[in-house]
Amino acid sequence: MKKTTILTLITALTLSISPVFAQTLIQETSASDSTVDDIIAEIEQAKSAATKLKAAKAAAETVVPAQEETVLTAEIAKSASEADALAKDTKSASEAIEEEEVAVTAETTKPASETAALPKEVQELPKPATEVKEKIVAVQEEQEEKEEEAPRRLTITIPTVPETPKAIKLSSELRLVDEHGHIIIKNLNTLYPERKEIIFSTNVAPERFNKKNKDKDKEEVTLLGSVDNARVTAYLQSPLLSVDEVIAKLKQEKFEILSTFKVDKKGTVTSIVYTNDAIKSAASKNMRGFAGALRIVVDNENKLVNISNPIYMIKAFMQKEYNPSVAQKVLTQIHNVFPDLKASTEVVKFLALERYQFMENMPFYQDMKVVAEAKNAELLKRAQKSKKIVYEQHLDNGSIILGVELGSRTSKFVKKIGYQNSGLLPYPVLIENGEAKILAPQYYIAVMYPKLKMSKFMTIATVPGAINKDIDKIFR
Repeated sequence: MKKTTILTLITALTLSISPVFAQTLIQETSASDSTVDDIIAEIEQAKSAATKLKAAKAAAETVVPAQEETVLTAEIAKSASEADALAKDTKSASEAIEEEEVAVTAETTKPASETAALPKEVQELPKPATEVKEKIVAVQEEQEEKEEEAPRRLTITIPTVPETPKAIKLSSELRLVDEHGHIIIKNLNTLYPERKEIIFSTNVAPERFNKKNKDKDKEEVTLLGSVDNARVTAYLQSPLLSVDEVIAKLKQEKFEILSTFKVDKKGTVTSIVYTNDAIKSAASKNMRGFAGALRIVVDNENKLVNISNPIYMIKAFMQKEYNPSVAQKVLTQIHNVFPDLKASTEVVKFLALERYQFMENMPFYQDMKVVAEAKNAELLKRAQKSKKIVYEQHLDNGSIILGVELGSRTSKFVKKIGYQNSGLLPYPVLIENGEAKILAPQYYIAVMYPKLKMSKFMTIATVPGAINKDIDKIFR
């Protein structure tokens, strides 16, 4: 193989170029091949001469006659001179080879302008795998960075708003035609003329009452405790007074005091039961005896006097037989002796008192509990023997209202739900028509504590049963 070809292949392997590019280099350097062949031949001759020299030297070291040593030495000297000449030729050949290498390197590192003239398959030479892999990774990372930096967009295509349909103007002339298209009536509008505008009168109904009655009604409506906006408060509150002061004020308005009952053992809370002839007369009806007395609580615990509103109480216990004139008159009497009154926050719809109940499936007013049956006199006699009667009230219709003291353990429930409304004690019992009955405890407690919450009621859940037992004992 020629020297130039060898060098070209070596360069191709070193630079990782394609065989096509190597073949091109071989063709470009074929002009200097003859000189290289001569140099290679001389090198081969020098190698063979050196081999012969070594063999001759080895033979001379053996037993050699003296006459031949001179001849051998001369040959050796001749061979040495030939070797020196050959070395010089070899050196010049090496320099020529170096020049050829420089030329080949220059060919492989041509600028881009010269490389563009090479064939397409030479320009698109494959690069080392590591370099290609690095570029692929770099491109992928750059693409990922662009995707992260780019804002996420959601394209929403809004449809075009449809145009409002235009009304078709019709002819004001309406015709009536038959199935053949013949006109029967030319214009129906003549049969049904347009209606004229209705103009209402601005007159109002005349007032049916005089100025005096009007002023009286206005005074009654504005009186604290009256029905206001279809609602009524359950209690009226006054600054704290002593029990004696309250009794004196009630007697000033001709009220009858039925009892003063200490709700707690310390005597800090006292319940006063009072009535008058108008109240008793209104309550002297079947199943209406519980409306025969009203209650006031002197509450030293909360520093106030809590007065049951007669409109609220009489409406609740008289139901549909409520007499507004009686209730309003009693309210006026209370205002006369207790001037500094304010309404409590316990407000109820006035008409709801006829069907009042604590919650659904709880008893109403008429769902009374019968605890004993006998003649009225016999029932009263049994109750008196129990020594639990706080007061007796005899009504015009023969009915009897008893105020009963509950057991000490049972009566403690008012401490849990609030002393201010403890005027419900002593517990009322109605004797009439051979029966002793009480208002269902779930109803009576609820109507006397109209803002009682379920959470509070659950703390006294056993009290209704205990009340039934305490009342039942006095008639045994």
